[in-house]
Amino acid sequence: MENAAGSAVFLSVISVLEKEIFIMTSEKKVLILDATGKDWTDCHLQGPSVDVSSVYRLMPLPLRVLRRIFFNGNLPGKSLWYSGWKKQLKRYDMIIIFSAILGNEIFSWIRKQGYQGRLIFYYRDCVNAPYLKAYAKPEAIRSAESNVELWTFDPSDAEVYSMTYNPQFYFRQPELKMPIQYDIVFVGSTNGRLVQLLKWKHLFQEMGLKVYFHIKKHRFEKIPEEYKDEVTDQALSYEQIISLNRQSKAILEINQAGQTGLTVRALEATFLKKKLLTTNESIQDTPLYNPDNIFMLKSEDEKAIREFIEKPLDEAAFDEEIEYYDAKSWLRRFFIQ
Repeated sequence: MENAAGSAVFLSVISVLEKEIFIMTSEKKVLILDATGKDWTDCHLQGPSVDVSSVYRLMPLPLRVLRRIFFNGNLPGKSLWYSGWKKQLKRYDMIIIFSAILGNEIFSWIRKQGYQGRLIFYYRDCVNAPYLKAYAKPEAIRSAESNVELWTFDPSDAEVYSMTYNPQFYFRQPELKMPIQYDIVFVGSTNGRLVQLLKWKHLFQEMGLKVYFHIKKHRFEKIPEEYKDEVTDQALSYEQIISLNRQSKAILEINQAGQTGLTVRALEATFLKKKLLTTNESIQDTPLYNPDNIFMLKSEDEKAIREFIEKPLDEAAFDEEIEYYDAKSWLRRFFIQ
């Protein structure tokens, strides 16, 4: 009873605080710059106080090749490739950049235009991700522009690189029950973890579990010949991914080496109310952790894995976590650092 009362008081305080933050953020105008500005996440972030845009103008492949030559050659006039946001800077109190893409000069360019608002680079992947270019590393961004805030989804990176931590986010999903077709689903790219993914895939299959793995080759990764039949170049739409997750009892999460932040898969499991099998031991230190819903893949214990898949889901445990990891809460945290 005491725990329940304490929890009720805590939620009441959080509710009041978030209403105040909502009022504050609704008076601010935020620009988010991403690679395309049109993917599933971008479309869901767009709102009355939030504009989402691609960093660069959309263009056909030959011009994209020319743009890369332009940047790699460090030629002048790089801002010519920026999209229409560059003419609207005065409208925004805060600019959040998800992807530096071709260079770190975007940060200093924005400041040179007289922009006085907050300028934030948010890492949605680990600093040591194999495909993250040198110009997108914290030291490169800070060297290009000192007046920029670095934020990250990963608590370990936050400590190592003196960045501010703001956990991964997701979006509320409509309640939709679909017939269960699979025990475990994984949809994602190789990201330097192909051997691990295949180890678990084959182990689950040997247990007699019904699995669906869609492993997409990362564009910067070379796949050994013996694994090529296990990997595809075809991407699924995010609507297809959500549908597959809905049809599964559990979602698999295999973190990249050194990653401690939550991946989108952990939040997909939470928001879709599915079980999660994960290699991320740090999840035990987050509000998400519930042993009825999350299984730590520390060993290949077939009995333990099978029992976890078959035991009932604790759906009530998801509700408070959904509020904390919702995209609106993620955005508000930038205002209460």
